[in-house]
Amino acid sequence: MTSVSSQVEALSTTVNGIINSLTMLGENATGIEAGLMAAQSQLASITAALEGVVTSEELGLISSTLADLQADIDEILENNSVVTQNITINSVPSLELAETLIDTAADAPNIILDGSLRIDVGVNTFTPAQLDRVNAVTAKLATILSFVTVENDQATTTFSFPNLVFIDGSFDIINNPVNIPVLSSITGNVVLNYKGDINRAALPTISVIQGNVSVNNGISLIDLTDINVEGSISSIGSGTGELWLTDASTVNVATAEVINLNSPKATSVVMGHEDDLASLTVYAPVANTVNIATDEITGTTIITAGGTSTINLNNVVKAGTTSISAGTVNYAKLTQFGGMATVTATTVSLSELTTNASGTLTFPTATSFIAPKLSVTLALNAPVATTVEIASSGVGPLTIPDVENLTINELGNKVDFTTAGFTDLESFTVGGATGQVAPNLSTKVTNTVTISGGNLESVTISGGDFQTVVVTGTGDLTSLSTAGNIVEFWLNDADKLTSATIEHAHIDGHLPAQLHVTNNAKLAALTTANLDEVGNFDISNNADLASLNLSSFQTIPLGGSYNVTITNNKLTGDYIEAVAGTLTTPYIEAQIKSNDLNYLKPYFQLAVNSRASATTGNVTYTLNINLSDADAGTTGAQDLSSQILADANAALSGPPANGTGLATVTLQLDRNFVALVQSE
Repeated sequence: MTSVSSQVEALSTTVNGIINSLTMLGENATGIEAGLMAAQSQLASITAALEGVVTSEELGLISSTLADLQADIDEILENNSVVTQNITINSVPSLELAETLIDTAADAPNIILDGSLRIDVGVNTFTPAQLDRVNAVTAKLATILSFVTVENDQATTTFSFPNLVFIDGSFDIINNPVNIPVLSSITGNVVLNYKGDINRAALPTISVIQGNVSVNNGISLIDLTDINVEGSISSIGSGTGELWLTDASTVNVATAEVINLNSPKATSVVMGHEDDLASLTVYAPVANTVNIATDEITGTTIITAGGTSTINLNNVVKAGTTSISAGTVNYAKLTQFGGMATVTATTVSLSELTTNASGTLTFPTATSFIAPKLSVTLALNAPVATTVEIASSGVGPLTIPDVENLTINELGNKVDFTTAGFTDLESFTVGGATGQVAPNLSTKVTNTVTISGGNLESVTISGGDFQTVVVTGTGDLTSLSTAGNIVEFWLNDADKLTSATIEHAHIDGHLPAQLHVTNNAKLAALTTANLDEVGNFDISNNADLASLNLSSFQTIPLGGSYNVTITNNKLTGDYIEAVAGTLTTPYIEAQIKSNDLNYLKPYFQLAVNSRASATTGNVTYTLNINLSDADAGTTGAQDLSSQILADANAALSGPPANGTGLATVTLQLDRNFVALVQSE
């Protein structure tokens, strides 16, 4: 099947190439065109039939049909303007023989040469007039159905093929370029063994080279833009795919395969081969840009470019062991390094990298390392990086001592992380992984993130799920925001923090949420936008905290006993003393008027109600609550504890039997707290 398919493809290429050159045959095309068009149609039918072959008999019939078609095409060519002959022109007698085969008169038709052509001209082989006669022969060629070699030692003479459209074979150009203004397709290898420029000026209309290309290593530039080279490109004398260019200032090999490029003077390199490479080595030390289009490098990658260069490997999905030296390295699609990788560049962008299969990832000079999907399980070394973005990592595999801006996008639900040790860290953003579902969330989400550091100025919890987040000892912190779902959140000793955006929720199905906000000297206000199902919470020793809104607390846990502390803040309100009852007047219980505390009244009422509920367990909150000033109308601050102590009639449940007050600052949850009212 493969053999027959290859034969069909080769014959199709030949027929199409001849058809494309028919315009150069003039009136002589009349005898061939109809037959070739019919052959082209029949080849299309054979190609379609191959797709449905299931038996050897069917394949044999197609093979026989193909052989008959080949014979028909040969007959068409023999009976029309075709010279079936191999022609060599390397002397005067051989030139004269060629002139007997090809009519060079001005009004003579162009022809198809069904054979090879070799022109070999030494310095003294021909006179100028004889050289003109050689060009008269080449001017009559529209198609050549075998190899072509033009070796010209006379720099003052250029051989021209003004009507040559198609070469069904190889094409060797040696010592000096040729003029091929309409040549579009070459089915074989191409050798360009001369110095100078190889670009669209030299190859103006070529669109397809089906074989390999070889070039002189002394060319001044190569630019094969828009030429589809199906094979490789090499320098003459080198191995396949090895390109050594000592003087080229520009290297654009289009789609040609290169596995080893050495170009010490190239300022721009374009390698457009998209298929897999077994390995790749590029040495272009002064290049400003190196663009590589391959989609996988299964073996070793070694690229050496300039310190300010940009290397774009934006189609590479997988790479093996890698060593790169450049200014900026971009991998837009890379998902995996298959082995150890060392990338010496200032900026490294790995937007799709998820893992390295083995070995250490080392980025010794990267000041910016961006790999937002990378879960670091093996070692990552970026010793001078100031900006780092990854998906997840424990601290152990990370060596980033100079990091100032660290982003972790999807920390694993069982991966703990601490910023301790990153002494230069100024900005930290962390998101958690999502997708865990009940039951047993308390065993599925167990991660703890501890955020500390004397230089840390900004902390963002961007989303996802966390068991515990602790922000502590961040003396320079001025910006804090939370999102996602956090079971336990702690904010402590952020002495410069004046406000925080607390928008995280609780993980429904996990243990009850906790909130601890303590010892934050300048925090002026605290609002929880989404937090609910809260058990223990402690908001204390925040000297400037004058506003508290916990109205997001809407749903109590289904059971348990919890502690609540709200003390030593700057919250204010009013305390209305209790009025002792008499035999003719009822006892009037004390009232605490506070907008801040009043937000909690419905929440605590749910706990009171739980004691009589058949569906909710007995929920108890033990409260230790104080206001910094509970009587704003008096001179000097009067804290709530002092007011209660001074109230001889204060009691928890009706008038005291013995007429004495309750000398305690701990309020047990019952009717006294139900008497909380909004400040007027």
